[in-house]
Amino acid sequence: MNFLHANETELAHLTQRQIAQKLNTSAESLSRVLRELKSQGVLNTQKGKIILKA
Repeated sequence: MNFLHANETELAHLTQRQIAQKLNTSAESLSRVLRELKSQGVLNTQKGKIILKA
């Protein structure tokens, strides 16, 4: 979440794979975390892009 908040303006231009690379993790691991955050209502995804909810 810290990375997402710190890079919120870049999220529209980054793919999930690019974010995973920046975090030095696998795309699969990032996907699992994003799915959990989405189920908690913290964020949404649209066409592979991450949108943080206020």
